[in-house]
Amino acid sequence: MVELIDRPRLGPYILTRRLSAGVLGHRWLALDERDSTSHLVHRLRLVQSNPTDEAHAQPAHTPLTMLHAVQQTAALEHAHILRIEAAALDTKGRPFAVTPYTGDSDGVLTLDTLLRRKGGYMPVDEAKRAMLQLLGAVRYAHEQGLAHGPISLPEIHVDPRGSLLIELYGVVRLLSGQSAALSRTEIERAEVRSVFEIGYQLVTGLRPEHPIIPAGRVMAELDQSWDDVFETGLGDTGFTTAAHALSAVESLRVSVDASRQMGRVRWAIKRILFAGA
Repeated sequence: MVELIDRPRLGPYILTRRLSAGVLGHRWLALDERDSTSHLVHRLRLVQSNPTDEAHAQPAHTPLTMLHAVQQTAALEHAHILRIEAAALDTKGRPFAVTPYTGDSDGVLTLDTLLRRKGGYMPVDEAKRAMLQLLGAVRYAHEQGLAHGPISLPEIHVDPRGSLLIELYGVVRLLSGQSAALSRTEIERAEVRSVFEIGYQLVTGLRPEHPIIPAGRVMAELDQSWDDVFETGLGDTGFTTAAHALSAVESLRVSVDASRQMGRVRWAIKRILFAGA
């Protein structure tokens, strides 16, 4: 039983355990004393926009501007976007956000960690389902006038049912200063492309680095539809919209020959031997 006496708290939320850090700061497992439910508290650190670009760097965001960025995305309601339940400043004026707790007794599970546990790749049916969930969330958010920009594996939670949820959708982009540098279309296309980069890695176990190796060469008997979709999704132009991309992924065929696993192993061995020659 967790001892709650003298635990730090934020309003009704009692911080019971510090978890691995998120993209925007520390995360805590918290208990809502009003109904004894578990939540995830994100303590947001103050960051500079474009910190590596001195010519375009802006002053560090104030607590209020960070809080405003979170509040701008709080209206999003989608099964695969981690819902913001509350956002405020603590007694020291530091911003924090509260979302549902997606983890278990071991903490929050993110997609990069799950991928490592699975040996670096997933079965094609699981990869397709992951891409559909992410693109469904992206299409919805774009229709609401919001965008996240490129999505990374550590930003994606995997709940106990295997469902994916994007953490703090759109907040990083609002704070990064990228809005002024890129058009809305460019931001949205970059976001859609990132989902295909994730999908390619889930299927092949490889990062999508140029020159991109066709997925069918990595995984024997993979249906040709995957190479066709990746060719477009990872190409220079990419898909025009998330809706277009979602339609293409829905058409992917996942029936593959049982020999695909041996094909992947044989290809990997040849690649290692060739690299060492």
